[in-house]
Amino acid sequence: MTQASGTIERAYQLARTGSSRTVDEIVRRLASEGYDSPQAHLAGKSLRLELRRLIKARDQKMAAPATADESDSSAPI
Repeated sequence: MTQASGTIERAYQLARTGSSRTVDEIVRRLASEGYDSPQAHLAGKSLRLELRRLIKARDQKMAAPATADESDSSAPI
């Protein structure tokens, strides 16, 4: 695996599960983790758009209200 693919794979992981709210935050996180030139690896318009979509989907999933089964532990089974 090349460093570039490792950088991109890590960026996808951070977009799906991390606390980064923007692509720029992902770039800073990658730099702090020691990845070389994360800004250059994530410069593509399509890649940045996909990362933003993943961040948005992650945030919407986390903000979704719990279902009745999950939120009401006193409901009879």
